[in-house]
Amino acid sequence: ATEIFACYRKICSDPFPNSLKDGTARALTKFSAYQLAKYRGETKQFSLVDLVNITHPKNTGAITQLVRGTLKNKDTWEARISECRGVSTSDEWYKILSENRLGYLALLRNVWNILSSSPISKIKVCEQLVNPDVIRRSLVFPFQINTALQEVEGMDRGVSEALDKALEISLQNIPTSKKKTLVVVDSSGSMLEGGGIKNCPIKKAALFAASLFKKNLDCDLMQFSEDASYIHLNGRDSISTLSKKIQD
Repeated sequence: ATEIFACYRKICSDPFPNSLKDGTARALTKFSAYQLAKYRGETKQFSLVDLVNITHPKNTGAITQLVRGTLKNKDTWEARISECRGVSTSDEWYKILSENRLGYLALLRNVWNILSSSPISKIKVCEQLVNPDVIRRSLVFPFQINTALQEVEGMDRGVSEALDKALEISLQNIPTSKKKTLVVVDSSGSMLEGGGIKNCPIKKAALFAASLFKKNLDCDLMQFSEDASYIHLNGRDSISTLSKKIQD
């Protein structure tokens, strides 16, 4: 909701239309205290308090607390970890994972933190990383999983293998092309510059190309620099293996 208002303000000089204000007001009354606390957006151009002042929704206890600044966000994983205040977070991470309180994207972003502070959570982390239903609902793409894979590289073989498997599962979130497709990768010298060893452009391009090839085996792969040539790959290889072959 806050992003909608920010977008409208950026592209329109007109006042906010009544339809937008009325719809938002009705939506705000349906949000729980947990949702209002988690997404209050105090650092954004429009916070939820701003929206309350603009749209004047019917008062609920949660909205009153939001406006008064007394609504505390105590039931999220962020709050629970921050409340440890220097004390070991190992048990808390384990509880959060056991209760399935960590979304998939949040799990990817915190794999390194979890393993560093809570080795006992490794099994839970691996189980959730390769859950097909969770991956499908999260709409995560291979490049997002690959970022986590790079972070834990050399840290734990089991978790790296789980992330590698998750890469394959995440292909279900890539749309399938119904037509013959050509994927062309720029392999010129400039693609080797910037981003450091892990994030240079050629690595990203190769990952995208490998994902598209694996998703739609009817596509052709080419690479170009001073000239262009086809790349012939085995569709049975993993995304990671295909990506490395494209870079070679």
